[in-house]
Amino acid sequence: MRGRTRSGAPRCRGWCGGLGGALGAAIDAGVRVLSWRLGCRLACLRPRRPGCRSWVRRAGRPGPAGRSVCAGVGIGCGIGGSGVAAWSSGGRRPGPGLRRRCWRIGAGSWALLRVDRGRGSGVVEGIQRMLRGGVLSRLPRQPVWIRDETSASFLLRLAGLNGWSFGELVVRLGGGQGGLSEPDPEVDEVWLGPVARERLAQLCGRSVVRVEQALPSLAGSRITVRARHQVRVERWPQAQRPGHACVLCAAGKSEGPVWRVRRDTWTVCVRHGRWTGLGQGRFQVGVGDLPEIADAHVRRMRLERASGEYARALLADASQVAVYWWQCRQMGSKGVWRRRAAVLGVGREGLWAVPLIVYPEVIVLAEAMAVRERQRAVGRSFAGGPAGWTTGRWVAWVGERLGMASEMAAGGHRALEAWLMAHRNAVPVKERLALPAPEEGYRRRPLALMAPHRKVPAFGPLDAVSCLPWRLGAPMTSVVVRR
Repeated sequence: MRGRTRSGAPRCRGWCGGLGGALGAAIDAGVRVLSWRLGCRLACLRPRRPGCRSWVRRAGRPGPAGRSVCAGVGIGCGIGGSGVAAWSSGGRRPGPGLRRRCWRIGAGSWALLRVDRGRGSGVVEGIQRMLRGGVLSRLPRQPVWIRDETSASFLLRLAGLNGWSFGELVVRLGGGQGGLSEPDPEVDEVWLGPVARERLAQLCGRSVVRVEQALPSLAGSRITVRARHQVRVERWPQAQRPGHACVLCAAGKSEGPVWRVRRDTWTVCVRHGRWTGLGQGRFQVGVGDLPEIADAHVRRMRLERASGEYARALLADASQVAVYWWQCRQMGSKGVWRRRAAVLGVGREGLWAVPLIVYPEVIVLAEAMAVRERQRAVGRSFAGGPAGWTTGRWVAWVGERLGMASEMAAGGHRALEAWLMAHRNAVPVKERLALPAPEEGYRRRPLALMAPHRKVPAFGPLDAVSCLPWRLGAPMTSVVVRR
């Protein structure tokens, strides 16, 4: 039998229990005070598609009569279902089709009840959904942002600075009550859904875009906006485990080490001139005496912005070409590379230092590869020359840019010719001549993925991305012995 509670809210039929009705009436009374006495702007709920009892939030603002204005909120809860909703029609009563599912919560305002049947979430889910829609205040103590830090490392620092445990922070991010143990940032990562990312941005006083730029692993989250738990802790794959951030960047900013997303097996801190990676017990190496290393890293970041995702494939191929030159004792092996190895105090057996030693030449080569690939993408030949093959001209140009023209002619060209064969232009010359001229500004657009790099992984060692067969420390040739 249908009646009304003391607060004026109608009792639900059959499916609403006594406890749910009492709690709903109490929350309804409190929300009326907040929404009407304090003038809170709440969220309106509207159906996603006809005939569906699922609702999405839309921001409500005061407006003229006849337009939807958010003016109140109501909560319905009971056995097997719960709901949080707000509705207003500019001071007019809802139509007969909605009135039987509405509560009157104030003068001219009606709250539309959302019912999620069969979820078994009851009162808790309704309250959680209401809390998710609120706006969180910026925390008083904020950690210093460190480039490419993992989410687990950052969240632990954020919680520690404000006197929270990791579990308390997870609850505020929409991860549910309990169930998540504190992660080990060396091997674990915390994945956040869209709701959790929005709430983290509110706690940090930043936009979601800036938070995602500072914490790159957020982009790899598979948690959807409909997920009940917006926070998960999972273990990193062995090949993607994070590495130490620059110790000078983290000095005085964290009690423990700061962990960064390891896109490659190593990186360079431009600010402090330090190489961070793993090599014979040395994971932090100062490169202040080799300023060309930091300059090369700045050029690399510029190349990645200009070429997009394809830049990682070009860097991988350029690194493997440099590995070929190193192991065959070509190009700079007797000159600039020997000098850098002496500054670092390593010999040819120190393979961990080879990517660092050849880094400036790798970036120059990757930039030259980007020029050639951009021409290939639009069906043009290198340097606007004839429409035929121009590999010889491009190879000579690379030698000039490296300042090693004689070394290139003496044998360094072989590695580049192998790369050119893998990246050859498959469009016949006759068809290329018939193509229209490329649009203006095509050099400023990111490169699209092309064969043989149709898929480029964002994490892991660079040699796994390259299309070239040789690897550092492995024999350059293989001989099959038949018995």
